[in-house]
Amino acid sequence: MDPSDGVGTSGVRHGFEGGSRNRPIRESGIEDLGDYASPTSEREPEGDQKEKDGDADSKYRPIMQISWRSEICRLLEISPDVSDEKVVEAMGIAHQKLREIDQLRSTEKAPQGPPRFQIFHSVRCESLKGEENLYIDRPWVMETGPSNAHLRGSQPIQNLELYLERNKEIGFIVHMDYRCCRDTRPRARPEPELDASSLLEREHISVISPVLRSALVHLANTALTGIPHPDFGENEDINHPYIWWFHRRSEIDKAMDKPRPEAWLHVTQLFHDYILDRMMDDWETVDKLLERNKISAQYMDYLFVPDQMVIYKGQGNAPEKLQGFVVEDWIRTRTLNATFSASIDALSWSFDGEFNRMVETLPIDNLPSEISEFDILDLPLYPMQFASHPVVTALRHRGQMFWKCRLRNYVSYTKEEEDDEIQSSAS
Repeated sequence: MDPSDGVGTSGVRHGFEGGSRNRPIRESGIEDLGDYASPTSEREPEGDQKEKDGDADSKYRPIMQISWRSEICRLLEISPDVSDEKVVEAMGIAHQKLREIDQLRSTEKAPQGPPRFQIFHSVRCESLKGEENLYIDRPWVMETGPSNAHLRGSQPIQNLELYLERNKEIGFIVHMDYRCCRDTRPRARPEPELDASSLLEREHISVISPVLRSALVHLANTALTGIPHPDFGENEDINHPYIWWFHRRSEIDKAMDKPRPEAWLHVTQLFHDYILDRMMDDWETVDKLLERNKISAQYMDYLFVPDQMVIYKGQGNAPEKLQGFVVEDWIRTRTLNATFSASIDALSWSFDGEFNRMVETLPIDNLPSEISEFDILDLPLYPMQFASHPVVTALRHRGQMFWKCRLRNYVSYTKEEEDDEIQSSAS
């Protein structure tokens, strides 16, 4: 064979080891690879071997039995002993929450609208063991339940926190709290005029916006000094009928007209407008009653103001029997069996050789009328601003003499005088 033939010489040259022409390539390859040269047919891959081992183990592994109902109850955080209806209901609530979360994620980058407020209607049903439901729309009366006056709405809120997170433009919330189905005795069909307002128990405002909270604190420092009012703290409610606002309307309006930070303007005006729109009719009625020295049981809350001088007729109507007090706090009213009853804490001073500061709780019962308006002077307790001039003069004179008694002072009593006026000669 010609050595110049590349193909032939190459095959011969590489087909034998060390120039030996007696050993074939296949045998030389096996000797060189050693243990790694075992034929495939005689050695199984590692993965196949593990799979076989796993199959063998599974024959002896005990079968795990899972109670899917219990697992679902665990995920829903409810007792596994509840009925199937409760499980389905909880699943529906969980599904709704997941949908709200998805909607929240999709609206995270949505532009925030102008400040606004939101009214929520909370219904507590006594026939359902005090279960509470929250609605955006005003509930209506259904002729069902123990009193044929069950409340229900059509736009429920399952998760208030998520709702507020999705609606960051809400500056404050107005809560309307109702209670239905309280009386377990059966009643006749409800009268046509019966509506949700007759079952409204409480109204209050929660401030959500930190900007509004700061603005209200500033307003309080400017216009509400000297009168009890909300602190506008993070967890403090502002209760209807907002009497502190009624008695400081002029001061609040003046404060609103002063320059304020731009961030406060829209949200404070929103709050101001809501209060006025909500209360204007009542406040106009109260103003007209007070102008005529009249009041009614419905508006007794507006008559007394803390730090106000009042006259108490507990010992009689004669001037010498009247007592003067200073109001300490707002009136506390309660209605039992449609009868008005109230009380108020008031301050006075006594003297037994020393002056003693005394706070008494004065009752306000037996109103001249439970329905119609009446004269303020017919009340057992009334503000001094409505008293006659002789009564005010007699009480003022008595107080001046009382104050002189902090030092030694000669006094004399003249029984003939109608009002037992105290006469004295200052020492």
